[in-house]
Amino acid sequence: MMGKTHAAGGAAIGAALGMAMNLPFEHLLLCSMMGCIGGLMPDIDQQNSIATKKTGAVGAVISRIFTHRGILHTPIFYLLANFILLVCVNTCLPKALEMTKICVIGLFGGEISHLLLDSLNHAGIMWLFPLHNKHFHILNAKADGMIDSAIRTVCAIYCAAVFFFCFLHQ
Repeated sequence: MMGKTHAAGGAAIGAALGMAMNLPFEHLLLCSMMGCIGGLMPDIDQQNSIATKKTGAVGAVISRIFTHRGILHTPIFYLLANFILLVCVNTCLPKALEMTKICVIGLFGGEISHLLLDSLNHAGIMWLFPLHNKHFHILNAKADGMIDSAIRTVCAIYCAAVFFFCFLHQ
């Protein structure tokens, strides 16, 4: 999938999670924005990705160290990384914990949406890592193909509808 599709998918999941948590409009927007960022993050292991370009030298180093669709494309990595992030923030900034939880939930939702979307591509991802190194996929969708465009469009419309109706009910 294309970066813009991962961003839209992450934003949609973040919005859905924000709605499920019954967040006020501003917090729902934050959760969706973090989902958008999370939707892009797994591709920091690819040299020409949006995440790598936006993170500068850090992204350039990470994309040279890690193989694309390797460890940074596994659910266990994001479970552990987000758990560590929450523990660190809780320890260092306990008063910011509620907002941090919203951010991490959105971020994690976006990261998982990225993995789900990459499962639609023939290359797949390692869902069972570290138990199994096999890449699993559901479809053979092509990046920037019809399925990619359809998913991106549906996610964008969903986000617009969620924001519109949440704003109206504010």
